[in-house]
Amino acid sequence: MKLRILCLSLVLVGLSGCDGRGKILYLQPTTAMNPPWSVASVVIPIEGSEDVVGIVAKVASDLGLSADPQRKNRWWTTTTYSNTFTLSVTKADKGYWAVSLMDWPTTGRSQQSLKAEEMIRNALKKADPVGTDNDGAAPGRV
Repeated sequence: MKLRILCLSLVLVGLSGCDGRGKILYLQPTTAMNPPWSVASVVIPIEGSEDVVGIVAKVASDLGLSADPQRKNRWWTTTTYSNTFTLSVTKADKGYWAVSLMDWPTTGRSQQSLKAEEMIRNALKKADPVGTDNDGAAPGRV
């Protein structure tokens, strides 16, 4: 009976599809409050004077993403097997930036998502505050 329930559950999950794979880069100036924690997020300390929207827009342009006409500061493209990758940036009321990298409807991250994260991190390193690690995260943070 338990095996039957397990098999039925797996079939239902398979038929219902996937919610996608996302990652959030929280860019946190020293004056901002702490962003929410998630297994799919990382906090990257920044000085606060960086042109975050400009950095993300340049990454989107360099990757050939299309601007979303319905939402400001959001870009997307079709990846392999007709999946989509969406990149967006918003500033939270608490002072930090949230950069969302979303692949849908796949369970894995696309090459565009991985490259976008790498390019954003590299652009932020150029204005890296003193006392942070080489990966752009403060000591004790990922």
